[in-house]
Parts: sequence; C-alpha cells; structure tokens
Amino acid sequence: MSAGDEPIRSSDGSIGGTDDDTRGPLQGGPSLSVPDMEAIDLLIEHDFDLARATAARPDLAARLAAASRLFARLDDYAVEPSDPALTDATLARIAREEHAREDRMRLDPARGGSFTSTRWPDLWAVACVALIVVAVGLPLANWMRSRASEAACADNMRALGGGVARYVKDRGAMPFQASLMPDFSALKHWSDVDNNRHLDVLTDGQYAEKRCLCCANDPTGEGYAYQVPTAAAMRAWTTGIRVPIIADRSPAIELTRAGKPIGFCILNSPDHGGAGQNALFTDGSVEFVRSTTLVMPAFDNMPRHLENIYLPMSEAERGKPEEGLDKPSEWIGIDVFLLN
Repeated sequence: MSAGDEPIRSSDGSIGGTDDDTRGPLQGGPSLSVPDMEAIDLLIEHDFDLARATAARPDLAARLAAASRLFARLDDYAVEPSDPALTDATLARIAREEHAREDRMRLDPARGGSFTSTRWPDLWAVACVALIVVAVGLPLANWMRSRASEAACADNMRALGGGVARYVKDRGAMPFQASLMPDFSALKHWSDVDNNRHLDVLTDGQYAEKRCLCCANDPTGEGYAYQVPTAAAMRAWTTGIRVPIIADRSPAIELTRAGKPIGFCILNSPDHGGAGQNALFTDGSVEFVRSTTLVMPAFDNMPRHLENIYLPMSEAERGKPEEGLDKPSEWIGIDVFLLN
C-alpha cells in the first residue's frame, strides 16, 4: 500500500493501521500508521481545514478526508448539559481548600486561642534552623575572616619583599636607619629596641607603601618584626639562603611589657589569634608558619639547627669548642632574631 492509499478502517469506520503496522503498547487493537498520524497532525496544523491540508499534502488526500470525517463525528456527539448544582459544589470545594491552605500559612496567635497548641512545632523548627546557623555559620564566617586577614597580611609581606629587593639592589645593604642602630651593650633589655623602624626607609624611599608595614590585625600599630640588619642577614638575602627576615609582631614583646616570664617562648604572634604568623624569607617567599621554632639551614659556620625566630640565642646555644668552632661568638652572625 502506498502512502496515499485509503487507510484501513475498523468495523466502526475508525482509522486503523495497515496489516504490517507495528502494534502499540496495547497489543491486539488497531493502531495508527505513520501516514495516518501525519494526516491528523497536518489537519490540526491547518485548523481542521480539509482543503488547505490537502493542498499542502496531496499524497495524503484520502487519509486527510477520512480523518476529517472522524473529527466531524465528535461535533455531532450529543453532550448532556452540565448540572449547575454539581458545578457549584465543585467550586465551593475548591474555595474551602484554598481557605484552609491560607489558614495553615497564617501565624495568628489571637485566632481561636490555639497558638500554643498548634504553632509550637513551627517555632521549634525555626529554633533548630537558627541553632544550625549559629553552630555552623559563625565558625565558618570566622574561618573565612581569618583566612582573608592572613591573605591580606601575606600581600603586605610580598610588597615588602619586593621593596627590600629593590632597596638592596640600589643601596647594596639591608634596609637600615643609622640613627636607630643602638649600642646593644648599653640596653637594659632587648625588648627596648625599636627595630622595625628600619623598615621606614622603604616607605621614605618609595620602595613600599606605609600600609604594608603593619598587619591589619595589629591593634597596637607597632608593625612587623624585622631581623637585625647585620652583615649575615645581607649575605643570606643575596645568596638566597632561606631564613626569615620579617614576620608578624613578636609575642615576646607583649609578655615582657606585661612583666610575665618568657622562658622558651613558644607562643605565636597575637596578630592572628595565636594561630601562627606570616613570615617573609630571604629567598623572597612568604609563608604562614604555625610555630615560632623553625629549622635554620647551615650557614656561616653554623650547622642546620632549630631556632626560635622571636628570641635571641643564648650563649649555650651559640656553640661549643668541641663542635669545631674557635669561639662561641662565631654563632652570632646567623641568629634569626626578629623584633619590633
């Protein structure tokens, strides 16, 4: 049978498929063939205008005519008028459901005096959500603020690192303000040294901005701790030996001013809540270190060793004759001592 042939009809005259049509999900009954479906779709697309549909697809003329006759039977089908009472009852039921839904969404304690009996579950749910927000949201917000402050402080350190590199290239020495270099032998205590004022030469010479000299979390505004600008510090910077040169404010200074014993200070800088401190190293890198005790590389006749970056080494730590050193003072050159 060709695509334009008269379609097979069932016993009641309805359109059916050809003998070799593939049956649909309901096996055993007639199903529409592809040309029949195309004819019905075409008739619908042309607003059931048989002439227009036939002009569009003359090859489906017979199928279009058969489909049009079937649709015409629907127009002739007798439909009983609707029962007004049934319509009214349906609309009233819909209105009741809408009103009940609005009541469930309304929080009205005065209505019917039933607030305490019907609204407590809702309040408990709100309270649980609030507790979850407090328990999870606040620590997360604090953690994000902490990471942001660490990142901002590290950016300051990187800017200072660039300034130090340019200063060393121009001046051939570490940042140093001659008028501030004290006579260490005359000091009552090392905490009296205003050492980070040496970094002012970076801002005075436009090697760095003023804001980079202090962590945003430092309430005192004293600024970063800086290595005593010795010849050993200069050699470490120029040779790329990795030792810290600048770090967050020293915790030992606060302990000393408060009259508390320092001992072997293992406290971290107070600038980041005691979690650690950012440090700029002489190789130009910046790292957030979690401890004040770091491994120092072998340098200037000093072997690889552990050192607290905020405390000066004691005489006992500077070496012994049996370790191959001529005198203990040979150790002082590499002492990583960062102070405010």
